[in-house]
Amino acid sequence: MEKVKNPFLLLGNYNCFACSPHNSLGLQLEFFREGEDVFAFFKTSVKYEGFPGMLHGGIAGTILDEVMFWASFEKTKLMAVTLSMEVKYKFPLPLGADLKATARVIEVKRRKVICESQIEDKDRKVFCSAGGIYYMPDRKKFSQMAQMDVDKGPLAGFFR
Repeated sequence: MEKVKNPFLLLGNYNCFACSPHNSLGLQLEFFREGEDVFAFFKTSVKYEGFPGMLHGGIAGTILDEVMFWASFEKTKLMAVTLSMEVKYKFPLPLGADLKATARVIEVKRRKVICESQIEDKDRKVFCSAGGIYYMPDRKKFSQMAQMDVDKGPLAGFFR
């Protein structure tokens, strides 16, 4: 198991809700890689409660989306954005639970990366899963979308 290197840490304005360690309101997820899988360990918190005693479904979706992004990034070493995602909720995610989100790339087709992910507990009970398609924009398109110049700096090498 090796820790995934996060190039966004070198940005001065990095405040991602899901993975920035600087966002005090965020999830502060850290990612690891083993073989083809990328994963994150996390503990559900009352801070992100939906119905009483349950993690909000949107937070679970965010975690699934984020782990798929990192799987895509680790596989291609290129920036990508979510094009579409479908989440299937099987069981409510209980608060205070130690869980693992895992993702892997299924296929890379030109500028699209197809991924799958799931959240499970230590007994391998799967609470929810998702499939996603990620689009790898060129440098110009990404700069427009993100409203930032990526020709220089820590993200410059992650575009076709």
